[in-house]
Amino acid sequence: MRRKGITEQRVLGELADIAFADLREGELPVKAGDKLRALELIYKYLGMGEGAGGDEGVVIVDEAPAAEKPQAERQAPHGKGEGVSKSG
Repeated sequence: MRRKGITEQRVLGELADIAFADLREGELPVKAGDKLRALELIYKYLGMGEGAGGDEGVVIVDEAPAAEKPQAERQAPHGKGEGVSKSG
């Protein structure tokens, strides 16, 4: 079976095209999930971050300040035994 020009650089180049495609431009039919997966594969290949080389997924952390979040997300649910009691 021939390799048909498959090289490390070509594969990385294709992944980079997907990972860094501008979703607004529409040059490639790329979805946000495709971009995340491509970035994850590049991240793993490059051995970036803690636990590099392991079989871990990318974790997205929402670090937006509370003032920027919608009102529903800022209010914590108050159920039985939950919530913070304020003392006098």
